[in-house]
Amino acid sequence: IAQPCGTAAFTAKIGIMVRMHGTDGKRMDPARERIAAAALMAVKHVRTKDTSLVPASDSLDPRLELEIYLVDTKSLPQVGVQHASDFNEKGISIIVGPARSAVSGPVALVSQIKETPVLSYLSGSFTLSDKLIYPLFSRVIPNDKLLAFAFMNVCKQLAWGNVAVIYLDDAYGQGYAADIQNAAGDLGIRIVTAQKYTHGEKNEHRQALRAMKESGTRIFFLIAVFGSDVISI
Repeated sequence: IAQPCGTAAFTAKIGIMVRMHGTDGKRMDPARERIAAAALMAVKHVRTKDTSLVPASDSLDPRLELEIYLVDTKSLPQVGVQHASDFNEKGISIIVGPARSAVSGPVALVSQIKETPVLSYLSGSFTLSDKLIYPLFSRVIPNDKLLAFAFMNVCKQLAWGNVAVIYLDDAYGQGYAADIQNAAGDLGIRIVTAQKYTHGEKNEHRQALRAMKESGTRIFFLIAVFGSDVISI
């Protein structure tokens, strides 16, 4: 963001990517709408110098003006890429989001064309930590590799020696499942079966559960993005 000398105002264009709809086009749970509402409220507080939500609001350069573009990725990589391309044309200063790792990766790559940083609030995939591929990507949550090790350490402390993994078959789920398997190996935990499923495919949900039952374990980690999959499984 170029900061001019003197009293002239300068503008920060912020692109905010949220997911209001799932890949099936249906609206997601109200929590997703609350995330979008919270982002817009934070912007309002920055503009009005209200410190109740954003404590640093009153310490920002008074010449700063915010121009906001909020879009719905619909949880789809191709939609996120289209928005990122549009943001490149608009000269966006920074992108906040996306939520899904499967969307953040492609968005971060496209945004590099204009050297636009991407700051995700929910993407945890460890692959996004590769600064050679994603030099301008950052996030405000721990990556999945750290969480996977923490989960497996809990299993070790509780003497759960055999566990299963059921994971969403996308970039996020595949990476998280691999992180869990690696952490399990380091801590002496046996992953007796790792079953993938496609979002919304109840037959695959049943197949995964059947395979877990046949493996003999009753402890499993479910890696999911969509609430409907969690309810089904």
